[in-house]
Amino acid sequence: MPVPQMEDWRAIAAGFQERWNFPNCFGAIDWKHVVIQAPANSGSLYFNYKSTHSLVLLAVVDAQYLFRVVDVGGFGRSSDSGSLLNSAFGESLRDGSLQLPPDTVIPGAERLGLLPHVFVGDEAFPLLDNLLHPFPGRHLTRERKMFNYCLSRARLVVECAFGILSSQWGMFRRVITTSPEVAELCVKAVCVLHNFLRRKTIGKQSCTPIAEYTDEATHTLHCQNALSNLRPNVLDISMLTLKTSKFACQCTEKDSDQRRVSAAEKDSDQRRVSVAEKDSDQRRVSAAEKDSDQLRVSAAEKDSDQRRRFS
Repeated sequence: MPVPQMEDWRAIAAGFQERWNFPNCFGAIDWKHVVIQAPANSGSLYFNYKSTHSLVLLAVVDAQYLFRVVDVGGFGRSSDSGSLLNSAFGESLRDGSLQLPPDTVIPGAERLGLLPHVFVGDEAFPLLDNLLHPFPGRHLTRERKMFNYCLSRARLVVECAFGILSSQWGMFRRVITTSPEVAELCVKAVCVLHNFLRRKTIGKQSCTPIAEYTDEATHTLHCQNALSNLRPNVLDISMLTLKTSKFACQCTEKDSDQRRVSAAEKDSDQRRVSVAEKDSDQRRVSAAEKDSDQLRVSAAEKDSDQRRRFS
């Protein structure tokens, strides 16, 4: 991923001005934890506040959700400011080697004079000459609330970019079971592929042509024609809905009949089984009683025969 040059930074700032109404912005910066398997003998280096082991992906995103600067490989235990200060991007931002354009005047705020170009982040990032974060606290003035709203609106592009990245690539939704070096290469490759796919979709025109009306009467006539063409479709849709509801009712009645029949059959089967079990139990009891009676009778006869012999 090439490092943006001065003309690239100007194009990014123009995109933020046009799309998100935030001037002199070079991109939104944030970080993301990429969950990995704990490396051997790593201790707590990769253990983050979410109780998982991870690498830190630090990214700068432009107005079109493209990754312009990525820094992968920070330890999971590092904070936002620590990840920024320890990254190559943070060092270049501090020493002024990013080839940023010079300060300019914001249109409509000429009284403020020359203002620097900035990156926007959340409250966890430090406040620098080229890095802004919202005003802290709740009880803020109206001007500061408006500033926080505009800054947060521009900063959301990096959150959306991370969301798109996670939804498109399954490796961010599970634990990466490779070494940290291989995981770092995989994350960088996915960021490049994300930019490739985004550039293919940016600038595509909508499939539905949008007509431009210069006359109000022409626009009204077009709307009336559209409504007249829509009425048969609405009728067809209503008929289809009615048929679908009837079919659903028939299916429901059929299902209920089948359920009743199956329940009745089940009850009859259970009754037959219970009657058969009861009959078998009675037969066993009667057979056992008969056997016991016969044994008692035979024992009594035997005793009587023995007594007659001895007498």
